[in-house]
Amino acid sequence: MKKMRSSQLRSDRVFIVCLLALAGAIGLVPASLCYQANGKAATSSSSPPPSTPMSKLQMQDLNQVEWWKKTNFYHIYVRSFKDSNGDGNGDLRGIIQKLDYLKEIGVETVLMSPFYSSPMKDCGYDVDNYREINPMFGTMQDFDDLMSELKKRQMRIVLDFIPNHSSNKHHWFWCSER
Repeated sequence: MKKMRSSQLRSDRVFIVCLLALAGAIGLVPASLCYQANGKAATSSSSPPPSTPMSKLQMQDLNQVEWWKKTNFYHIYVRSFKDSNGDGNGDLRGIIQKLDYLKEIGVETVLMSPFYSSPMKDCGYDVDNYREINPMFGTMQDFDDLMSELKKRQMRIVLDFIPNHSSNKHHWFWCSER
């Protein structure tokens, strides 16, 4: 079996987290499959059989899934938010630099427009690889740092993930041409 690089494992993690969050948000997977606040996956053994009334744990999971109804969102279009390196484009490091300000004004959840690899013909929505970060915006390490800094401030993140918006350079597009 081919050994995977840690950066590939991280990018796969980002992709899987996006898919799981999407599936949980629209009810395709039960809340018990989503990650709990402590970062550990809920196990199926903690859930009662489907024929029993909802347990206290399931009710807590449901409340965690519905956090988005009570949070203060702040939408960030990464490219125009905060430029940390003077190249004229906002980036992940720029977002990190502004997290204290966002927290101060009451932001609890950051909603980020696409920052994935893209030819940028459609403001980043023409994604050519959901597992890579557009170098214009930073690196996977920058993303990991952003996640850590958000966690320190007890803030959440929602990634704008629209799978039907893909670049004609994306593998899915090429496969559909065959």
